[in-house]
Order: sequence, then structure tokens, then C-alpha cells
Amino acid sequence: FAFYAGQYTGIGQNAQMFFTIDTQVHSFNLGVDLLIAGVDEAGGHIYSVGNPGGAFTDFHQIGYHAIGSGALHALQTMIGLQQSGLRTLEETVFATYASKRRAEAAPGVGKDTDLFIIEQGAVTKFDEEKLRVLSEVFEKFQRPAMQEIKTEVSKLI
Repeated sequence: FAFYAGQYTGIGQNAQMFFTIDTQVHSFNLGVDLLIAGVDEAGGHIYSVGNPGGAFTDFHQIGYHAIGSGALHALQTMIGLQQSGLRTLEETVFATYASKRRAEAAPGVGKDTDLFIIEQGAVTKFDEEKLRVLSEVFEKFQRPAMQEIKTEVSKLI
């Protein structure tokens, strides 16, 4: 705070240099985005903070968001599954998992998955067995659609 209040003694001699460095540091893009989610008396909340920081975007109205290289895949999945705050917990868990799995098609998205359910007063982590079952459900979800599509398209050829 002393720097910005002009109390740092070196500023007077090299003010232009100090403020140029400060401007460059302030405008440097770290390439980091952050999702912040939580629950309070009013319900669930989700916010995104990105470059340059200092401001946030509230995604309360749609009830979901994604960041990173797989964000486009994840958001398209949420839209396709018609995710909203009106969905049940079970539907939301599946939509979230399916979105993450589809995001894995993007470069840089790893296969490891951690899934937590955050409710007022409780946080539940899915263990390996629950994630394995969820993976099987996802595979079942994917399979019929692809087979149906292939059958229908083959009729056109």
C-alpha cells in the first residue's frame, strides 16, 4: 500500500519506471480462470473470475459454467442435457459428470475426475466405486445414441 500511496522512497527518482512495471504486472495475463461455487441461505451460487481479475461473472441464473480448454465441450453438454436449477440432484450429478467426460476430448483435459456434492452443511465426495458406476452409466448413455444414429444414417446411404 505504501507504493500506491507514494510513500515508497524509490518512486520519486524513477516514477515512470515504477509505474510502467506496475502497469505491466497488472495487465499480465496469467492464463488462469477460477470457478467459485458455494451454498448459503439463498441457495447455490457459481461465479467465474478470469483475466485480469478484480471482477467476476455471476452464473446464478443458468446454474452452471465451465472454464479451461474443455469449457466449450462441457457447456455444450450442459445445454444439450437441458441442465438448470430445476433439475434434480441426480440429473445434475449426471450432467456434470457427462460434461466433464465430453470435455476430455479437448487438448489438456485430463482423465482424472473428482466429484463433490456441496449441500448446506455437508460436502460429499464420490469415491472410486461411485465414479466407476457413474462411468458405466455414461457409457450406456453414449452407446444407444451412437448406434441409433449409425442405423438411421446408413438408411440414407
